[in-house]
Amino acid sequence: MGESNEMLTYELLDTMLLADEGTISPVVLAGPFPMVIIPTQPVSIRAEKGIYRIGKGQFVLLLHQEQDIYLVPSDREDFAPVYSISFNSYRLAKREKDELLYVIDLTHLPAHGQIMEFPRYAEGLLKNLLEQFQRTQNLNTTPKLHLLLHELLDTIFERKSIDNSFVTNDQAIQQAVLLWLICWF
Repeated sequence: MGESNEMLTYELLDTMLLADEGTISPVVLAGPFPMVIIPTQPVSIRAEKGIYRIGKGQFVLLLHQEQDIYLVPSDREDFAPVYSISFNSYRLAKREKDELLYVIDLTHLPAHGQIMEFPRYAEGLLKNLLEQFQRTQNLNTTPKLHLLLHELLDTIFERKSIDNSFVTNDQAIQQAVLLWLICWF
């Protein structure tokens, strides 16, 4: 196995539809935190320290509560669906023969308030996570939920900056294109 700082795991605290077409603005963001907020249309988060503007196809990570923090629709009167996922992140701190000790660790996560690209292929993971979450009452009973959360967070956090180009970051696609080029030229 790798070093202990590489052994990370996530715990799902909550996932919800924060707002949709019928929701009255503003929506107070009460947690739990850390929280990922994924809108289907542009929204703004207003807080004491400033405004976060999250566009379509983007998401924001809020590591902790801010004073007077709330969500409002951008450039329109009504909300479109806005989803949130609250989670904890743990790192393996101690490994004994008969015991593993994990401690909360947020150091590997992007910065508080960072707005990032939400990859299109992560939409299916989000949908599966939300559906699985609705089906189960007890969060701790479903290994599938844990795996979906892990896969979703690993997917969205690996792309830390917004990439506006059409160049793909997917290695499998890059390899297939390279192979095609080699065969044809």
